[in-house]
Amino acid sequence: MKQFTRMNFYKGLVTSAEDWQMEQAYHIEKRKLHLRGLHHPGIVPGEGSELRVDPAPDGGCTVQPGYAVDSAGHDLYLIHPEKVHPPEKSYKGDSYIYISFAENYDSARKYESYEGYARTVEEPKVSWETEKNTDGLKIELARFDHKQPQLKPNTQHRTYIRARLRGAFRSWQPNNLTLDGNETTSFDFDQFDDVDEAADAVYLVNVFPLPSASYTAGRNAQVDWRIESTADDKSIRYRIHVTNRSDQKGVFRCVIQRVNLKALL
Repeated sequence: MKQFTRMNFYKGLVTSAEDWQMEQAYHIEKRKLHLRGLHHPGIVPGEGSELRVDPAPDGGCTVQPGYAVDSAGHDLYLIHPEKVHPPEKSYKGDSYIYISFAENYDSARKYESYEGYARTVEEPKVSWETEKNTDGLKIELARFDHKQPQLKPNTQHRTYIRARLRGAFRSWQPNNLTLDGNETTSFDFDQFDDVDEAADAVYLVNVFPLPSASYTAGRNAQVDWRIESTADDKSIRYRIHVTNRSDQKGVFRCVIQRVNLKALL
């Protein structure tokens, strides 16, 4: 990281190209710092056509205009529809349509012995790739399963930009619970040593059956759950009870997230 430095203009100051580049870099890097520090990367809703992916008759796809932000804080603003084509037909894995940051130089100029480009144009790159991106520098717009007879864009994995609310949420690793018919299991998942902290906590819980070839309950299973809190002189503890309400054995996923109301308000 470099110290943020901006120009200090005064009457009679003689400036150079480096001065103006530094001045622009100051504002660009400050904006990127804001975007990556206070927002999760993703598509910005309501802007243009939200980078919608439309299949084309020739087997390709057209990405419609929209706006996204990557994990580095770059603005990815697509003004015109962009056509992309799939990998070769022999490919049988998953593929992805991404938008990522790119820039080009424009407006070549020459004066005496000096020459260069007077403009930098930010033109995001739209690509159709076979390698999954994990660093957030490429925003996924659609993915495809090439084992299917017809390519159809799956947009369930699109992510939309949202604010980073540090300290507002805590998530626990999802638990997969295998329960016999009408069996109940219980486990502790949270504890507070301060009553005021406990008063600001709200829990979001989702328990649902997983389809399984090994157990017959599958998607027909029914599940109940409840949260129990107990307290003594030292702490407040939270425990969850999950019950398989079907007569058959099943697998259930339990997802718990804590929301800190004080951090949200």
